[in-house]
Amino acid sequence: NLRIFGDENGVMNLSIKDINGEIIVVGSMGATGGIRANSFEGDTDWVSVTIPGTTGTFEWRRWNGHGEVRFDLTYTTSVPADSYADDPRNVIPIGARPSATSPLNVLVSAARAGSGTINAAGDFRLRNLGTTSTARFYGSGFWPIG
Repeated sequence: NLRIFGDENGVMNLSIKDINGEIIVVGSMGATGGIRANSFEGDTDWVSVTIPGTTGTFEWRRWNGHGEVRFDLTYTTSVPADSYADDPRNVIPIGARPSATSPLNVLVSAARAGSGTINAAGDFRLRNLGTTSTARFYGSGFWPIG
C-alpha cells in the first residue's frame, strides 16, 4: 500500500486503506480529446481522437520508436481553396511527438492535393491546396519520435 496520508504526527505513514478512504481516477483529457501525458515508453495501440468541427476518424499511435497518424475527416464547413482547415489542433501527446515539424500525406475530396503537418508541440494542421473548396481530408503520417 502506498503511504501518502499523514498520521497523528504529520508523517506520511498512512495508506488509503488505513484511513478508510476512496480513490477516484480521472483521465487527463484536453479540450480536443487529446491525451495529455508527460512521457511514456513502448508502443501503443491506435488511439482515437475527436477533432471538433469534423466527422470521421483521427487516430495516432506510437510504434517502434515512431509516431504515426491516420485520418479521414470531413469538416462541417468547407475549406476554401489554398486555405488551412482551421487553427492548429494539439492532438499528439508529448511522448509521441516529432522533434521537428513533420509532413503528412494528405489528399482532399476527389483525390486532389492537400498538405498537412504535425509539429513538436503536437499540433496537427491541414491545408487545401486545390482550386475549389472542400470539406474532406484524408491521409497519414509517420515520423521519428524526438
